[in-house]
Amino acid sequence: MMKRSRASASSSSVKRPTPLMAMRTARPSGTPALIVPAAAVKRFGGRKLVQVVGPDGRRRDVEVETGITTDADVEVTDGLTEGQAVVAS
Repeated sequence: MMKRSRASASSSSVKRPTPLMAMRTARPSGTPALIVPAAAVKRFGGRKLVQVVGPDGRRRDVEVETGITTDADVEVTDGLTEGQAVVAS
């Protein structure tokens, strides 16, 4: 079962997507997997990009490699680290 964690977002008068965290969970086989919401992964040509929020609050695109994909979640095998804030829109 894949789970998602919400990161806190700063409040402002402008509505912004709530950042979510990349999190590690166990696959049915027991091996760890890094999971992000499927809505966070954008496909451009042959590239897969995830928008991350840095410590300064700025967003940037990061190219990722993916593994197992469901309707709700995507396993990220390279490009992100656990706990990074990602934007799902």
